[in-house]
Amino acid sequence: PFSNWGRAIVEWNANYLGLDLVGRRFSDWFSEESCCPIGKANINRSIAHYCSVVPRPGKDFCYKNSITNDGKHWCLETVAPRTGAALACILQCVYNDDNDRTVDKEKEEGGGNSRSSNSSSRDSIQACQDDCNSKYLSLEPLEF
Repeated sequence: PFSNWGRAIVEWNANYLGLDLVGRRFSDWFSEESCCPIGKANINRSIAHYCSVVPRPGKDFCYKNSITNDGKHWCLETVAPRTGAALACILQCVYNDDNDRTVDKEKEEGGGNSRSSNSSSRDSIQACQDDCNSKYLSLEPLEF
């Protein structure tokens, strides 16, 4: 889910920049549409991931966007709120005492050893996790 969301963010920025990445592999974005080498290793950054404007041809400089500070790490100011909310939501799926999904509650009731109980609990937790990922790890605005 995070990798899908990360890719969606980079794709959104690519579209914003007017880069035509349709039908191209994600790895091509870092080899063909790249600029601004990193240090002595001379590893290029993806324009779609790193830049807020497309650099001029032959230039190894672009203005950074708010997705990444260095072309490798996500900007916490931009990404952390949603990832934190998704993680909190997923933890609530597992540890919420008010529903059937609680692992500890099953153990107390003696249902922890039952295959059907474990399977049902896992399915319920997975469904809850999927809901959290759909809600927080998407590009859709959050509704409060």
